[in-house]
Amino acid sequence: MNDFAPLLYLEARSIVNTLRQVAKQPARLVMWLLAIAYFGFFGYLRSHDRTFAPTARGLGEPFDTLIFCGATILTGVGIYFAAAGHVAAFTSQADARFLIGSRLRERNVIAWLQIRHTLHFAGRLIAFILLYTVIFHQAGTFVGMALAMLGATLTGAAFGIPVVKMQHRFGDWSGYALAAVVIVCGVLPALFVGLAYIAPSAVPLANATVHLGLGRLVATMLAGDGWSLAGLFGAAAVLNAAAYMGSQDLYPELYRTSERSITISALRRSGSLSVAAALGVRPGRRASAGSVASADSGGALLSGAWALLWKDWIAFAHSKNARSAFAFAVAGAAAVGAIVGAVARRSHDPGSTIAASVGGIGSMLVVFLSFGSTIALAVDLRKPVWWFSSDPLRLRLYVWTLAGGWRIAVPIAVGVLTAAAVVGSLPLLALAVPAIVMFVTFLRAIGLALYALFPSRLDQRGPVAMLRALLIWLALMPPVFLWLVLVVAAHAAVLGGILALALALLELLLLVELAVARIANNGIAFAQAEG
Repeated sequence: MNDFAPLLYLEARSIVNTLRQVAKQPARLVMWLLAIAYFGFFGYLRSHDRTFAPTARGLGEPFDTLIFCGATILTGVGIYFAAAGHVAAFTSQADARFLIGSRLRERNVIAWLQIRHTLHFAGRLIAFILLYTVIFHQAGTFVGMALAMLGATLTGAAFGIPVVKMQHRFGDWSGYALAAVVIVCGVLPALFVGLAYIAPSAVPLANATVHLGLGRLVATMLAGDGWSLAGLFGAAAVLNAAAYMGSQDLYPELYRTSERSITISALRRSGSLSVAAALGVRPGRRASAGSVASADSGGALLSGAWALLWKDWIAFAHSKNARSAFAFAVAGAAAVGAIVGAVARRSHDPGSTIAASVGGIGSMLVVFLSFGSTIALAVDLRKPVWWFSSDPLRLRLYVWTLAGGWRIAVPIAVGVLTAAAVVGSLPLLALAVPAIVMFVTFLRAIGLALYALFPSRLDQRGPVAMLRALLIWLALMPPVFLWLVLVVAAHAAVLGGILALALALLELLLLVELAVARIANNGIAFAQAEG
């Protein structure tokens, strides 16, 4: 166990150096202190104030059962990514070469790598939960919600190393097969529950699913029940102990998967492909805004700043994981949309039901996307070709804002259009697509503006994620308020939607212009600050 002492020392020194960098910049320091104060305040409030103390356990059925199904599906998705080579291991080439070449025992190094990644990921998920501590104040206690999330994360992360070991012994297919089994185990109960809202004949099947007690287990965990949490952490301990015992002769596999993950992360931060390819610059040609050639056909397709759209498509087309995740998201969105539409059709006010459902799911997407994504332009900004392009920086940033959002917009549009088609709402069908495009582009514009203010990757993964979610809600309030006023006062839902979209577009333009003004004269400084 002495191997963990130097590993802890390295991590402690990294944290201390990071804190010193933050302390040297007052704006960043204030932002971090405010974020810590926010979580501390609501954590104390949720634990001591009767107003926010839980009066019921869980969200109620069938939502508690669906939460269990969602956690199971996410575990299966994690297994799939582990099978595809995305195992949390070394964070950089230097990290890999230093630890592999050291005298530390391989088993302890691998265990430390997994613990480090899991705790970082769990910390972000706990912060995600705390944003909803007031909204869902009946879901559970502060301590119960945090411990349940931590235990679930530790349980899911324990599958990473066994999957790599299993694939090493039985072949790559074994990891994907395990992922499919776990995902099906989560999808089937959720499907049984969802069918009850569409077909009355499925109600007995949904009741039988709920009576399995999966939801009660979730409710007791969120409420802080000691025995339920002990069982969860016991399962996590057993799985992690098995992973620890099997962590032998895995350095070659982990190095290969780590190298792949590091490369993909670097490409993602740069927009998935090199800027030279995006701007049509080939070896031996001048750095100008030339045309972009297809990797398959070699034909000229888009030029200048608009090549960023083609670049994003090429990255998607050449990534099997991205295509699989996209297909899964589209299918899931269609299923959710069908259920929401069926429920709305039976209600007395279908429009209000759909609006409430879209608002609730949309608010969760805002926080999920805020904490699950970061904005990064350092690789682009470091390249002279980015600045030598004949297209202005303004146009490139506008196109960049549009380029990466379609993979988010399409599943959301499928879900909303499915719900609207089931209900038969023509106004919703007419406004759904432009509203969703505006919403997703709005998310990216706010992320870009905050990046222009706080480019550090640490800030992006920390308080900026929380700030992004809060700013999205604040920025969406004026358009939504305008729409509601016109609907209530003039019964002009379509006109209100058009004017609300126009107001949102104006806000979007102001956000991108802020980023343009900040980045235009300080590109290299932003590239250095991001790292």
